[in-house]
Amino acid sequence: MPPNTQTQELKLPPSIVSPTDLHHIDRELEKLQDLATQDSIRSTATTISSSAPSQMLSDFAALNALNLQDGPSRDRLVQAIKQMLQSTPILHISFAADPSADFLVQFITKLRTILHPYVLVRIGLDPSIGAGCIVRSTNKQFDFSFRRHFSDRRETLLAMLQQPEQGVAHE
Repeated sequence: MPPNTQTQELKLPPSIVSPTDLHHIDRELEKLQDLATQDSIRSTATTISSSAPSQMLSDFAALNALNLQDGPSRDRLVQAIKQMLQSTPILHISFAADPSADFLVQFITKLRTILHPYVLVRIGLDPSIGAGCIVRSTNKQFDFSFRRHFSDRRETLLAMLQQPEQGVAHE
């Protein structure tokens, strides 16, 4: 599904990986909107910068050259995030261990280049896969784990283990 024209112009920074990250930003923007509304009602000269934005929100705003102090920019960002939350493809990926932050940034950047500019990833842990990963979308599953690799080659592995030990010639 092509991205909505409202969100098509915006880029999603690689620091935003999961739907949870997008929900955090959505709540944070709502808080900023509330602070701006309260400031306008009080007609004070204070700015909403008294509440520093998170790193993810700052990255998102900076990447898209949006000013969080500007009402229309915030409104545009709120609408774009609401649209992303409704239509963004989500992959579920299980690893044997927690992936590093650097790996996730590289991984999500590659996925957004190849699959979809707004793809989000839910990370799961499954130590039984040994190494590799299992990727699930809404209608497909891809198993890139050593567990599957070894189970597919079980007969070969058993045959190799049952062969008599062959001596290694020493020179």
